[in-house]
Amino acid sequence: MKYRPDIDGLRSIAVVPVVLYHAHFYFMRGGYVGVDVFFVISGYLITAMIAPDIEAGRFSIAGFYKRRVLRIFPALFAMLLATAIGACFVLTPPEMKDFAWSLAAAATSVSNIFFSGQSGYFDAPALSKPLLHTWSLGVEEQFYLVFPLFLLAAQKLAPHRMKAALALLSALSLAAGAWVSLSHPVQAFYWMPFRFWELSLGALGALGAFGRIDGALPRNVLGLAGFAAILLAASHFDDNTPWLFATTVPVFGALAVMVAGAGGETVVGRFLSLRPMVFVGLISYSFYLWHWPLIVFQHETGALLLNAPYKLGRYVIVSLSFVVAALSWRFIETPFRRGFGLKPPRAVLQGAAAAMATSVAAAGAMLASEGLAWRYPPGAAAVAEFLNDSGHARIKRHGCFAESWSQFQPEACLAPKPGATLVLGDSHAAHLWMGLSDVYPNQTFLLAAGPSCKPLVNDGAFALPVCRSLMDYVFEDYLPKHPVSRVILQARWTDAEISRLPATLARLKSLGIETIVVGPVVEYDVALPRLLAESIRLDDPKRVDEGRTAAIFARDRAMAAKMAELGVDYVSLVDLTCPNGACVLYADGVAPLLFDRDHLTEAGARFLARKMGFQ
Repeated sequence: MKYRPDIDGLRSIAVVPVVLYHAHFYFMRGGYVGVDVFFVISGYLITAMIAPDIEAGRFSIAGFYKRRVLRIFPALFAMLLATAIGACFVLTPPEMKDFAWSLAAAATSVSNIFFSGQSGYFDAPALSKPLLHTWSLGVEEQFYLVFPLFLLAAQKLAPHRMKAALALLSALSLAAGAWVSLSHPVQAFYWMPFRFWELSLGALGALGAFGRIDGALPRNVLGLAGFAAILLAASHFDDNTPWLFATTVPVFGALAVMVAGAGGETVVGRFLSLRPMVFVGLISYSFYLWHWPLIVFQHETGALLLNAPYKLGRYVIVSLSFVVAALSWRFIETPFRRGFGLKPPRAVLQGAAAAMATSVAAAGAMLASEGLAWRYPPGAAAVAEFLNDSGHARIKRHGCFAESWSQFQPEACLAPKPGATLVLGDSHAAHLWMGLSDVYPNQTFLLAAGPSCKPLVNDGAFALPVCRSLMDYVFEDYLPKHPVSRVILQARWTDAEISRLPATLARLKSLGIETIVVGPVVEYDVALPRLLAESIRLDDPKRVDEGRTAAIFARDRAMAAKMAELGVDYVSLVDLTCPNGACVLYADGVAPLLFDRDHLTEAGARFLARKMGFQ
């Protein structure tokens, strides 16, 4: 296959959105589609490399697997080793056990199957799984196991119908994925049979199934359209975009770019062939491998940049990931491919088997030791268990926490009842609702909440689509027609939102509805159970106080002053949690108040609900 620098450049267009999405750069909220672009590229390149050998009768399965091992395994197992070492220092025993299972799954190319039984890719718990990103490698490696066998069989049995057979399999895979995504979206996302069509479409492109475009004008139109489709998906799709759109748009976009480039030079091809684009493409595999563990360790523990401002932390982690990727490509990927390229397949495959077996053995040792529990005294390990608090799962099961507008059921969630109180806001509001409902069973608390949804009118410029739909419905449709006795506004407030609250309060006042604004929860720079476990392990009580987010106290005071000025009832959770400056850490002497940095455990929600004293 003739080298195409534009395809390396396309790899950069795939990896950068993924990294920025994972680092929470909002302008790249659909950056996850970069993985779909990777799948198409992989299918195209693999087929372009092996199809001529299969047709000429010189293809070797052992040689193919040797090349795949040298391409994938060195950087992968270096990352697994480094991540495992880091995990020993920062993960608690319960997390370490989960990590052990994921390590074994990643080493044996089944992590996509393993993670499909865990939380969804877009769920908050995913942020505590350092190897979650290896799911895509599982998909590719499973494809590599079966696809050469398919091409060999097709070449032997029906060489002239190979493209038709592959097109049929692609269509079946796409149709199955679209159907399964309606009832089992997690499986549609993770499992190879429902991703097969993405890689096989790339393969069809390499086989010339879409023809050759010789004219400069159609080539450029097709290339620009494909490039625009990728950028549109990466910048405008989000976690709630339906599976069919979230996959087909970037897939056909990537395919269009490569097919256009196969016919000759294009504007997009020249851009992608620029040296900076090609370089990022060359290190894209290592960039993908290393960025996610670094993000997880920083998010969960602040281990890389303790107490760093959130925005600064994002830029530093992305930059650090890039540097580590460049070093990984230069000193791990390249030397292994060159140094072992002349080794016989048997020796390379034996080395791969040894690396896999060693990883599985290490995972077994972690499990046998209960997640290396010896690192923590029993009390610390018990506290760490609350990192897996079930409160958030309970809220999601309730159905009134709208992760997408189509999930929300107004008839059930907002059924009007005399004397009802509506709790409105984001996940913080949902956790507060849980505590109020438990503590005051004789009162009716309705819930309308969504992820990052601020309970504000006319917040469209700042809100996610689901939040715009939810708040528009509540303020413009539901409340004017179904007045409730009281509305509680709660969210993970920011300083900017304090100035936007008066318009919302005026709207509720015009409807004659009593309003209570609930201030921010006391937050920590690291998950509270982790801080508590560390303070017990290190016998350092100050560790928790040092991890408390100082800005929350100033924000609470500013909100209290603003609500007093407006004559609106305000509940300070800071005052309830930290009376006289000493903050409550446990809700009942056992359960931490929070299960992460800022979300209440079930016991914590009940504790604050009792303190609020609703009548």
